[in-house]
Amino acid sequence: MDKHSPSIRLPLGWEYLEPDEAAWRLAELKRELPADHLLFGTPVETFAARIGDDDTLFHHLDEPDRFSVVHLTWLGREEINGRHPCVEFDGTLAAFLAREQRIVEGLAMRPRPGSASAGGLRRQARQDDPMEENQKARSLFERFADSGSKHAFRLRTGREFLGWVLGIRADAVLANWAPSPFEMSPPEEWIRFADIELASLEYWDDADDHWVRFQDV
Repeated sequence: MDKHSPSIRLPLGWEYLEPDEAAWRLAELKRELPADHLLFGTPVETFAARIGDDDTLFHHLDEPDRFSVVHLTWLGREEINGRHPCVEFDGTLAAFLAREQRIVEGLAMRPRPGSASAGGLRRQARQDDPMEENQKARSLFERFADSGSKHAFRLRTGREFLGWVLGIRADAVLANWAPSPFEMSPPEEWIRFADIELASLEYWDDADDHWVRFQDV
């Protein structure tokens, strides 16, 4: 398969890599894979990557129509168990393209700042005790981080977040931003819990291919 064929148009936010970076990501994948991982011992090549992110699309050499999206951790050594690095997708190229389109369409259908729904969430957040909200966030974000393969929420300024939760501290969450149809954002950023509308937490459900409201808030 010629991955640079004009007929293969990558989804929004994805790009082909230069040979050196493609080799670098493949080498890191091999370092991270434990023996019980889905891709351990499987011959693959780097096909593409999400722009400004660690999501990497690998092409299976022994199964030409099979592709896997892996979220590399850059640990530099074998991961702790077979769940890491996380395989966010495993299937055909057509299924991958359809999945990415559903993610984009799902994001576009979520309430935008200024809409009645978004305004209602902001009003609700303002009525809550900031200290209580912060305590909720600190206790719930660990579970939220383990939900789905991508995370989304809205800041009280109306700014949208779409990406991954990388870390949590006493008063903030470390967010890794993914490109979205609405804005290009810095790859990583600490966001204070007090600035997040807790009622807007959502995660991407790979099993059903749609955004799900996080119900623990």
